[in-house]
Amino acid sequence: MKYVKEVVEVAAELGNTIDEVVQNGLEWKDLLSLPKMIALTPKIVDVVTHLGATKDELASLTPEEVTELKTYFDEKFDIKEDGVEKVVEASIGILLQFKDAAVNIVTLAKSLKK
Repeated sequence: MKYVKEVVEVAAELGNTIDEVVQNGLEWKDLLSLPKMIALTPKIVDVVTHLGATKDELASLTPEEVTELKTYFDEKFDIKEDGVEKVVEASIGILLQFKDAAVNIVTLAKSLKK
């Protein structure tokens, strides 16, 4: 479950960073968030590099692992707008429940890489 968990972590971190930037509209001080975005780049590259392994892991997730990943995302993802946060967390939960569709999405993304 290593690669799927990494995807979930990157998604949460990216969401948190974007939330910081757009919270009060774009201002010069938002440049301070730039290092956080740059720091995510190696993680994003790693996620893209391991799409095949991610697809295999997604396909074999047990219901318990799906629940664990959902909880992990909920803990990592924390934005100021609670209503939006709840919608995003619920959406991730739904995506994990429909992991077969997620496997198909990863397969499509992998084909675009070529």
